[in-house]
Amino acid sequence: MGDPARSEGWWHQQARPDTCGIVTQEFVLDELTGVDHTEAELTEVAMRNGWYQPGGGTPMTDVGNLLQAYGMPVDRTYGATFGDPEAALCRGDAMTAGVDSSDIWHTDDPAGQENIADHAVEVIGIDYSTPDGPEVVLNDPGARTAPASTSPGQSSRRCGPPRTTTWVVAGDHFSW
Repeated sequence: MGDPARSEGWWHQQARPDTCGIVTQEFVLDELTGVDHTEAELTEVAMRNGWYQPGGGTPMTDVGNLLQAYGMPVDRTYGATFGDPEAALCRGDAMTAGVDSSDIWHTDDPAGQENIADHAVEVIGIDYSTPDGPEVVLNDPGARTAPASTSPGQSSRRCGPPRTTTWVVAGDHFSW
């Protein structure tokens, strides 16, 4: 479900350690408009509007604001379920997710930071062919390698249903 091969074409690694929220919106904006925006351009817009603070990143509540500033309709869902990305991808919408980075990078959370959305990714597909159940395919701007496949360790990562608190859906088709 979704079109990971098409979405992977917009991937690049984030230039700063705290611009994942900007870069995931860049992925969505570029994909839906066909126009290649730059991370630097969008970072400037986000800084000017108070949606990004160097060293602090983009609050999850502000992810989607860049998309709206460029004319994209946006819907935010907090406490979303696994069915939400399925519905959005079926409609042809694009989406970002706020995730706990340790879930996708397989690292330990700092004490007291468990299950906190500290990273933004683009959800680009769902793979139902795996023996362990569905896997969510992600464009991860924090990955260190260019997308070559959707295998673990690449910029497009597969994981089980992510523990997430925020989905941001952009497109003309959404309705929750």
